[in-house]
Amino acid sequence: MVMTTRATMATLQLRIAGVDVQRITVDCPHGTSTADLINGRLPGAPDSDTVTRILAERHESEERCGCALPLLVPGARA
Repeated sequence: MVMTTRATMATLQLRIAGVDVQRITVDCPHGTSTADLINGRLPGAPDSDTVTRILAERHESEERCGCALPLLVPGARA
């Protein structure tokens, strides 16, 4: 199977119910996956690199399209 599309990743700073949240979105023509990250609120919480990798893995598991595979490289960014 040849990958003809590539997923994009975007981050957006939001304020939800008075809490600053970083929303991470992985999007491709086959579907969209999102995760919200609350920085500095919970000790031991995963960092944005870890959340990005988990989100890309979840996207691939759900869509099985191959578009998010490049995001699985450590340090990948939009």
